[in-house]
Amino acid sequence: MRRPITCARLDEQGEPLERCMANTLEVGGNGAGIIADRPFHPGERVRFELDLGAWGRCSGLATVKRSVLALTAEGAEYRVALQFCEVGSRAQALILTYLLAARRQ
Repeated sequence: MRRPITCARLDEQGEPLERCMANTLEVGGNGAGIIADRPFHPGERVRFELDLGAWGRCSGLATVKRSVLALTAEGAEYRVALQFCEVGSRAQALILTYLLAARRQ
């Protein structure tokens, strides 16, 4: 199920440099695959805010593990793998509740 996600690239001090609106391809307990309109680079740290619909919004820090350019019938898109690295307990609970509910559907 695709969900809206906002990602902000961080500089060395952890300050946001650039925001990107994207959609998830998949969400898991340890990370998410997203479709973005711009490239990300492996090793980059991003602050994310994930909209889980009825379950709420969660945020945290993630590291870019992979970013590839994919050609589609509609054009090109970047497929980016994020690994969650700093996610609070409330955010973890929201993600797990969302995943369990999605599994039942």
